[in-house]
Amino acid sequence: MLNGNSPWRLHLAQNIALILTSIFFLPLSTFILLSSYVVNLFFFDDVPRRRRRIRASRIFVPQTILVTGVGMTKGLALARLFYEAGHDVIGADFEPFGVQVCGRYSRSVRRFFRLPKPTPDDGSAYYINALLRVVKQERVDLWVSCSGVASAVEDGQAKEVIERRSSCRAIQFDVATTSMLHEKDTFTQETERLGLPVPETHNVTSRDAVHKVLHKSSKRNSYIMKSVGVDDATRGNMTLLPRRTVSETYNHVAQIAISDRQPWVLQQFIKGKEYCTHALVVEGKVKMFVACPSAELLMHYEALPSDSALSRAMLAFTMEFVARSGKSMTGHLSFDFLVDENANEKGAELLLKTIECNPRAHTAVTLFAGLGSEVSKCYISLLDSSLANGNGHLADSIEAEIVVPRQPAKYYWVGHDLVTLVLLPLLQLVQGRIAVKNWIRGCSEFTAHVLFWKDGTFEVWDPLPWWWLYHVYWPGQFLASISKRRKWSRMNSKARKDDQSYYVPRCSFTANVVTNTIIVKRRSASTQTRPPLVKEAELQHERHDWHSSCMGTRAPVRAIVSEWSLKSIATAGLGGIPTVHTDIPITVIFLVLFIGGAVAHMTIFQLNKRRGHKFVMSGMMFGFCMARITTCVMRIVWATRPHNIPIAIAAQIFVAAGVVLLFVINLIFAQRIIRAAHPNSGWHPIFKHSFTATYVLIVIMLIMVIITNVQNFYTLNANTKRIDRAVILTVGAFYTVISFLPFPLVIGGLLIPRRTRIEKFGSGRFRTKIAVLLTSSFLLCLGAAFRMGTNFKTPRPINDPPTYFNKGCFYFFDLTVEVLVIFLYVIVRVDRRFHVPDGSKGPGDYSGRNLADEKEGDIAMRVNTEEEVFDDAPAQTPVERRTGEQRV
Repeated sequence: MLNGNSPWRLHLAQNIALILTSIFFLPLSTFILLSSYVVNLFFFDDVPRRRRRIRASRIFVPQTILVTGVGMTKGLALARLFYEAGHDVIGADFEPFGVQVCGRYSRSVRRFFRLPKPTPDDGSAYYINALLRVVKQERVDLWVSCSGVASAVEDGQAKEVIERRSSCRAIQFDVATTSMLHEKDTFTQETERLGLPVPETHNVTSRDAVHKVLHKSSKRNSYIMKSVGVDDATRGNMTLLPRRTVSETYNHVAQIAISDRQPWVLQQFIKGKEYCTHALVVEGKVKMFVACPSAELLMHYEALPSDSALSRAMLAFTMEFVARSGKSMTGHLSFDFLVDENANEKGAELLLKTIECNPRAHTAVTLFAGLGSEVSKCYISLLDSSLANGNGHLADSIEAEIVVPRQPAKYYWVGHDLVTLVLLPLLQLVQGRIAVKNWIRGCSEFTAHVLFWKDGTFEVWDPLPWWWLYHVYWPGQFLASISKRRKWSRMNSKARKDDQSYYVPRCSFTANVVTNTIIVKRRSASTQTRPPLVKEAELQHERHDWHSSCMGTRAPVRAIVSEWSLKSIATAGLGGIPTVHTDIPITVIFLVLFIGGAVAHMTIFQLNKRRGHKFVMSGMMFGFCMARITTCVMRIVWATRPHNIPIAIAAQIFVAAGVVLLFVINLIFAQRIIRAAHPNSGWHPIFKHSFTATYVLIVIMLIMVIITNVQNFYTLNANTKRIDRAVILTVGAFYTVISFLPFPLVIGGLLIPRRTRIEKFGSGRFRTKIAVLLTSSFLLCLGAAFRMGTNFKTPRPINDPPTYFNKGCFYFFDLTVEVLVIFLYVIVRVDRRFHVPDGSKGPGDYSGRNLADEKEGDIAMRVNTEEEVFDDAPAQTPVERRTGEQRV
């Protein structure tokens, strides 16, 4: 990694390389952007539709909320949550070097304002005046500050001015509180004063002070040095002091600029895992809370379970800190903790100590995605209680409960991971600094993040900020660095649905707060709290209660149990249960398309059959289209009868079964290309029997998935459901491999040296055949990989589906890609391109060479045509050449 001492030419090369990387991926990103708009236009409209429904309510009073810092992920995430909850969002942020931030173009921001950045020369006066002008001009009710590290204190000053000169309230600590929490030394002193645990910490303003502390301390203790102020250049320096020798210690300390104007703290190093928290505090009460594993540069976010002992202990510390402060604190509060595990005769103890506080919003707020209504209630509770009740929010519930993420996604930033997990390791691999397995491990991790994690900036309904971040904002920053010859060591990509939330009661944390440490005792396996298991008797009682609530319904008991099972027991699936108003119009469109595909392929099949041109794959594609027609019909019927279990089973079976025919067709095409390129190997019995075995496995897997789908609807046995899920995951992985198989087969066949010339078959160029096959394989593999990836995610109940199971994803990854493949086969006329002579049994049969050997006299007089020389026509047999007949 480059630093401030690296030569300028390396920094220049680094900036240029990143700009070129952005340009290289621009077509792909633009395709994703446009696809998102198309999907959002026709299929996926959950958030805007939910917003319209909320605003249509007569009791809802929308508030105007100003969010500063929308160029950063945390500000953008909060703006989207407020937008989802029906409020009007005004965005504002700094725009360094005049490069517009991504949050400016978010769908959730009604209007954006560029703010002047506080400077040492001008102070914060211009910044505060600009904020006050925005508040008055837009009649802002609530200001939510999502400041960066460098402007936290200035936001505290702005809060006092805005609340004094307008009716707007601010989610921001005052100047005194912000300054105390922001500075490491004052925060440590305050925490010790409150009797809460902190590591041993010393304020140092000279190198002599550092050495005095090191000499007086116990030899068992190690220390790390942290700058009291904002210093990103030294933030990642985790050198332990003292070093191995005295001279090494003195040399390291001598390189650090320490003075009264640049104070540092010397803090005890604690071995253990690091965690961070994010909390919203409103008038001395914790309203929102989340904890997650932390790192020196945190670019991956995964929430701790809210009911875990560790998360509750951190919540206990946060609440205790706020309560003991004795102030009506309002703002975002984030702590960094270190957790050390000690073993003794009683078991394992986790020692929890806080090392730092950030009095500002944390990027972990992204983990609250999908809880717009609950999150907005917490923020709006700062306003008058009458206003909160006017929004239909229950003041009692706000006071009594803390909102925590409910089954949050794992978050990453694709630009950061692409560079750190793929490109930089690739450069190190070329330089011989790492092994190939390390690079493959990084690529595997990157692939897993892309498939199963969620990008912190991207939303299907609001994709432009994601595109703008990677292809305008960061390239603009790199160009500014080049023009100003500015050096940098790292860039921070993140720094510039169901309406129900999961709550933790205020009294439900389990932790003992003592003077020196917070101790979290792990319970034994026999006493550890687990979710209660539902017994069959309870299920019967639930069914009876459900039946009693059906007002006068006289439906058979079997039908009632089936409907209850579908809604309460079944897990969510791709596309969910179809509805009349949404699914039927879309399904009718696909029904017409598949009818057109069936007519086209059957017409081609019949015309070829009359001419003696046998091409079975046209009949198979006709069969696939008929299966998809049945799928569409069953889905329409299911939409009109959503509680009919047999119809639901039939619809899902046809969805899963139909695409198998396309997998088989592509394998047949791949086999023909291999036999043309390598006749001896392609016609070898082992190769032939391998394909036969694959076809048999495909049929067996199809039977297995049908059986498990049927069984999964009618069983309540947990072990049976576990086995069914394992079978479904296995089949999904197998079909994904099958859909991808043409790629290694064809590419490997082209890379392996040939001993004979390619046996031309069918019409058209050989390279065109390969392009058609790989294109269709890519589309089918895309759909199969998406289905497999989503199936491997933790199952969710059918009444609480995840975002990736929405209807847009179903119609795109299941039906749209198949329509594209079907009509691709029609347009390029695969019946001509992939046709081989009937009765082909060995090398030479594709090109007619065996027949040519019988007519040696004709071969002696043969002269290649121009089309054959330039690979524009298939090779003809001597008989065809003599009679002038062309194969169909």
